[in-house]
Amino acid sequence: MRVSVPAALVAALVAIAFQARALELDLGVKAGVGEGSTEESEGWSIQLCRASTEANEVVLEVATPGQKNRQTLATWRRTANEGPVQVYEVPQMAGQGKIWVRASAKPKNSEAYLAVFHGDEAKKVLRFEGRKASVVGVADPSADFPCPTG
Repeated sequence: MRVSVPAALVAALVAIAFQARALELDLGVKAGVGEGSTEESEGWSIQLCRASTEANEVVLEVATPGQKNRQTLATWRRTANEGPVQVYEVPQMAGQGKIWVRASAKPKNSEAYLAVFHGDEAKKVLRFEGRKASVVGVADPSADFPCPTG
């Protein structure tokens, strides 16, 4: 038995498959160094303040709130040639109203200082030792994130 499928339906399915593949390929992390993001963005980003962070390493994880599939966004390591703020864009969470973030400082008894941004607004500031997790939403009030630049 042979089934006939309209060409328009086949073309639509192929287009959807190509779009899904393109989105899958665009899930990389964009990291930048400097006073803030180099591009104006309405998406999520995490900014780590080097001067106020004692930790030698900070692992950043993100997920959709309530989901078990967490993704390691980046691992920040202290180096001599970095700027005062390390910016990590979170393109895989673009368009979401809330984001789950967990940061783990190493060694565990060292402090880390970072903020979760939506666009150019800090929505949640995290200063902690060891590990800290938080759900942050677009509707959350703006927070101050002073970071020494010297």
